[in-house]
Amino acid sequence: MANYKRIDAHHHFWNYKPELFPWITPERMVVGRDFLPDEFEQVLRDADIDASVAVHNFRSLEETDQFLAYAKQYSFIKGVVGWFPLVDPELKGILERYAKHPLIKGAREIMQFPDVAPYFSNPAFHAGLDLVSKYNLTFDLLIGPHQMKESIQLVDAHPELEIVLSHLGKPPIASGEIKEWSADFSEIAKRPNVVCKLSGLPLEAKLPNWTDADLKPCIDLALECFGPDRLMFGSDWPPCLMATTYGRWVEVVEKAVAQLSESEQSAIWAGTAESVYQL
Repeated sequence: MANYKRIDAHHHFWNYKPELFPWITPERMVVGRDFLPDEFEQVLRDADIDASVAVHNFRSLEETDQFLAYAKQYSFIKGVVGWFPLVDPELKGILERYAKHPLIKGAREIMQFPDVAPYFSNPAFHAGLDLVSKYNLTFDLLIGPHQMKESIQLVDAHPELEIVLSHLGKPPIASGEIKEWSADFSEIAKRPNVVCKLSGLPLEAKLPNWTDADLKPCIDLALECFGPDRLMFGSDWPPCLMATTYGRWVEVVEKAVAQLSESEQSAIWAGTAESVYQL
């Protein structure tokens, strides 16, 4: 057992309704059910994880409210990264209201969605990000590897905004074609206002037979480019269950960082998340 706190900085909850989850196809039905805090509390306990940050699924203020209600009820949830309508003319009033809530830590947008991808060049979106920064919130950036160059430009346009890159920008591990991703990932890491979540990698590998060695080049590059003080552990539970068990992913990260000092490991497991999300 570690001598330091451990935080899962990226997970979700949901009540499963098939019409809301079109991506849960028959071969993905392992996640076609409810995933709620009571179950996750036990998952964390079994893995010796002390606390968590819940991240929204839907582009919905109602879900953000639900996650805040969960966080009020379950003490292991130390923060919520919610969804907010970042291109809405009424955003200022919305953020002003939510930013007063001590458990709201950041905003996220799913840039991979076809109707959201044009936001990269939308002035209203950039104005929204300025407001996110003004209200001292982080911005979780969820992209595919093909969006990394646009993301670098976005980061450069908002140097005062703390940006959290989810899942290492989803490197194309399954294809083995990671050269371009590696170059872009190394470049975005040069921006001091970007931190990165060590999360989501099993889902980017060849399923179901991925190995630790498949993930190692990406993890090693993240350690080299971001360093422990700008990396944080995340599980991406429950989507991760389509590729791995919670415990196995924890073990992969434990092995990957085992050569680091205790203070460096502590940063990845807790310190970075505590600092970035003001936990």
